Amino acid sequence: MVLRNGKASSGAAVAAAVALLFASTSAAPAEAVLQPSGYLGELEPELIWELLIGGVVLASVTSAVALWATSVIRRLRRAEHRKNMLVDSVLSKLQQGVVISDASGRWCSATIAIWRCTA
Repeated sequence: MVLRNGKASSGAAVAAAVALLFASTSAAPAEAVLQPSGYLGELEPELIWELLIGGVVLASVTSAVALWATSVIRRLRRAEHRKNMLVDSVLSKLQQGVVISDASGRWCSATIAIWRCTA
């Protein structure tokens, strides 16, 4: 080992430094030696695995429900868009207009962009 001033250090100092390094890293508290390394605090490994698997199952079910709800909303929006395009295309091709009535006798008349309804 070479120091800054260029002189070589003695082998005894290097051996003492290495021995001190090993002694400091190998000294462990007595409690850590007696407790298995698989334990997390006071929890047993089986309980940790059950919690982990339960969390994965819960996340999977939540993701599946979210994907299903998204697909239902997308399908409804697509159907509404198709219906609106059909009505818009029919109204844009009409020369005069259209009158729509319901069972109670109320009616709505429409031209290209104007709707008038009676009560």
